[in-house]
Amino acid sequence: MGGGNGQKSKTAKERAQKKKQKDAAAKKRQSKDFKNAEANNRTTYMCMICKQPFANTASKSVLQQHIDSKHSKHNTTVEKCFPAFGKQDAVDDDKNKKNNYNNYNKKNNKN
Repeated sequence: MGGGNGQKSKTAKERAQKKKQKDAAAKKRQSKDFKNAEANNRTTYMCMICKQPFANTASKSVLQQHIDSKHSKHNTTVEKCFPAFGKQDAVDDDKNKKNNYNNYNKKNNKN
């Protein structure tokens, strides 16, 4: 004998509830990933003249191109227009190198 309409409704509700739980977990994961990505992108270079942001991966030539095309009459340099350029990256790179070196030594010195 087959199941009645009550049984079909019950299984449909159970499936819908499981799907909601999966969707909520995926949404929570996505929001965490977004927050992490947003935190990584906070270290941007900001033009002091027009306040246009540039990604922290922007090269000096890209910033110079911006100055030449947008602020040629100000006669400014990359260092004046983007005072954070090169300073924070060098400090962060040194810390990362030290941490990587220390982690490498800890892993390989296990006896």
